[in-house]
Amino acid sequence: MARASQLSGINISNDLDEEISEIQITSVISNKYAGVESPAFGWLATGWNYATDLRYVDTTVSDESLGNWFSREIFTGTQMIKAGERGHIECQPWFNEKYRHYWMFKCNIGGKRF
Repeated sequence: MARASQLSGINISNDLDEEISEIQITSVISNKYAGVESPAFGWLATGWNYATDLRYVDTTVSDESLGNWFSREIFTGTQMIKAGERGHIECQPWFNEKYRHYWMFKCNIGGKRF
């Protein structure tokens, strides 16, 4: 049975040539199923879900019905992560293996917002 749980933070690896800062991560759990828990035909039903459910998920809207999600969390990281280094955002984002998850990552790279 699929169950909701919480992750223990977000690790970030900066593989760029410049520092990153002012990190903002938006996590949404969509209304779209990820798969089916069936040992016999789970892979077939999962493939069917991905091939036929073409609903759009918008992580930027604050209205869950317009965004097609039921859970939305926004996490921020205040630290600067130098080129080639790693960072960690202390948070506990929700996760549910039954539904598809979407993430949006925003940050400053070398002082420019992306």
